Amino acid sequence: MNSLSLPAPPSLPVGAWWAIAVGLCALYMATMVRWMPTPSTRYQVAVVPVVAVGVVAGVVLHHGSISAGLGAASGILLGLPLALAGQHRELARRIVDWEANGSRPGELMAPIGVIARYAIIAPGLPMLGWWLG
Repeated sequence: MNSLSLPAPPSLPVGAWWAIAVGLCALYMATMVRWMPTPSTRYQVAVVPVVAVGVVAGVVLHHGSISAGLGAASGILLGLPLALAGQHRELARRIVDWEANGSRPGELMAPIGVIARYAIIAPGLPMLGWWLG
């Protein structure tokens, strides 16, 4: 019985993955914090790089590969702005309306385009980064 195996990914040195992760963190912070309309949403998106550090630590502890961890974290930091690209103004408007009318958990609905892109990008890019790392 043949087992399914992926071809070996192109490899980058760990230093290159650090540069990619730091660059994408800067890009993420520059876009996401600017796109969020309220202090609470700016705080929420500013916490994501801390989550990315946790992803790196988890992958390193589980797989022993810092490159794979940095690749997965890079996918997260790139994926979220990509999911919001072109829809961030509509989402910001909805956030302001939601918070002005007494926000309740689970009530805010993102634009359908954001939800669809997020459903594809959120798991896809970190997995691609992990595989490439």
